[in-house]
Amino acid sequence: MNMPGKFEACDDQLLAQGLYQHVQDGWINDQAGSVSENGVWIGLLESVPFTDDNPDDGCHSYIVHEDDQGFFTYKEYSTVEEAREKFANIAGRI
Repeated sequence: MNMPGKFEACDDQLLAQGLYQHVQDGWINDQAGSVSENGVWIGLLESVPFTDDNPDDGCHSYIVHEDDQGFFTYKEYSTVEEAREKFANIAGRI
């Protein structure tokens, strides 16, 4: 799933690719917007476990974003509540 450029704005491109795959597989808790209608789409992924590299690090939640150019980014949150609050704020403006 190597997509040069799609994840170039992400600090951790491997994590971004994994989150993108979660989205493609339908493992998403909420979403707002539309790339074709609004030029932006966001998704909420709650309690995503870390890879086997960091099994003791627990889970984090993410807001993922894709724009009309196909670029994908993410923002990590340490709690589900924080991610939900930020997601609701962003979704309300789309």
